[in-house]
Amino acid sequence: MSEEPIFNRLALIGFGLIGGSIARAARAQKIVRSIVATARSPQTRKRIAELGLVDQVVETNAAAVEGADLVIVCIPVGACGAVAKEIGPHLMQGATLSDVGSVKGSVLRDMSPHLPPHVHFIPAHPVAGTENSGPEAALLDLFYFDLLARGIWFAKRGMMALSIALDDTDADKLLAAVEDFAETRAPLFQGASR
Repeated sequence: MSEEPIFNRLALIGFGLIGGSIARAARAQKIVRSIVATARSPQTRKRIAELGLVDQVVETNAAAVEGADLVIVCIPVGACGAVAKEIGPHLMQGATLSDVGSVKGSVLRDMSPHLPPHVHFIPAHPVAGTENSGPEAALLDLFYFDLLARGIWFAKRGMMALSIALDDTDADKLLAAVEDFAETRAPLFQGASR
């Protein structure tokens, strides 16, 4: 007996290491029926299609979100406002929208005004990554998915995930501290045996 997917259609706006890894995990964990992706450049869209990580590659953000009940914006934080303005009118009733930006204050400020009230907007930070980028860098085991009261959170495999509610300023401070800790301590672990 197989479980039904949680979502019908996942739309990924932007497709590098994070977007690609989300696609791999969503497919492997069977949480979506179909995955559609888009990227700014025709070359990246062509490469996404060649890699076969999604069911459909489309040219525009608006086309990507049509009929999607889960939309994840995987682009630089500075572009989130313009993308929200573009996709807002096309988001389906009850869709869940999330992002993978490194800060929340500007994402909330820039995206929220363009989102309809019938969308569940859940800003997120995967706190994951590698030194690699682009669609080819996508990893199957970078993420696993879980759901908490319709909220989606991502966690790096092998690490505990904690879901807490913070205002955007506190969230940005906490994430900055975590990233600073990781960046300053990483050299200590380079070459450590496993």
